Amino acid sequence: KKTAFGVRDKLDSSPTIVLGGVIKGGTKINIVPDKSVFTVDRRLIPEEDVKTAKNEVFDLLRRLSGRDKGLKFKVKILACERPVIVNKDEPVCQALGYAIHKVLKRKARFAIMPGGTDIRFFIKRKIPAVGYSVMGDDRAHADDEFIYLDSLYETTKVFSVFFMTLR
Repeated sequence: KKTAFGVRDKLDSSPTIVLGGVIKGGTKINIVPDKSVFTVDRRLIPEEDVKTAKNEVFDLLRRLSGRDKGLKFKVKILACERPVIVNKDEPVCQALGYAIHKVLKRKARFAIMPGGTDIRFFIKRKIPAVGYSVMGDDRAHADDEFIYLDSLYETTKVFSVFFMTLR
């Protein structure tokens, strides 16, 4: 499956799954743990729905437990969110595009973001929203995450023009 929406990286065009954001198991070294616990973060592309993605995960677990009769699993869903999309023709996107062009002298490139942001809370309430951020080394949430100071300065100017355009 691939999205028809714009992406920054070709890997973002397909659904992704992150295994083991949290992993627990065992009590001592050199002893087989009685159980293992780990998280699964299944990220959807806009063309998918939550129910289908859940079914894919559950079908995979059932197939695996069919092959290994000793495999038992219990699933606890911690969060479940549909992807949100903002039309690039929306006034909020046009205002951001104008600000980017005015400050950075280049055309804005709109693309989906493969992770989750708080934008979804605004979109759910029909409040126009768009994401924009400083540049770093594409290592968001890593132990060596950083941003470029020039980008922070430029982003501040973009936001200033953006908010003045919205009023």
